[in-house]
Amino acid sequence: MSDEENRKMANLADLRPGQTAYVQAMAGRGSLRKRLMDMGIVPGTEVTMLRRAPLGDPLELMVKGYYLSLRASEAELVKVSDTKPERRDGTVTFAIKTADKIEGEVR
Repeated sequence: MSDEENRKMANLADLRPGQTAYVQAMAGRGSLRKRLMDMGIVPGTEVTMLRRAPLGDPLELMVKGYYLSLRASEAELVKVSDTKPERRDGTVTFAIKTADKIEGEVR
């Protein structure tokens, strides 16, 4: 991912109620990362911020047709943008940031 693309991306916690974005990348490691992915937070997924609790935590999101509540600290690990990931021949290309940069495709 280029520096310009990284600057354009916000994290999931930055969305305002009613705003929709697409998951671009995820930070974090281990069980938290796996838990987020198990809940459908994967690159290419459309996510809509529904509302934020009065004190700012937790956040209520719409992901793949279901309601999901996340802590703001968890949502900060998910990078989003307002553009869908680029598609080529039915695949979604994405980048996952970890200690080692890994790139992959989902078919």
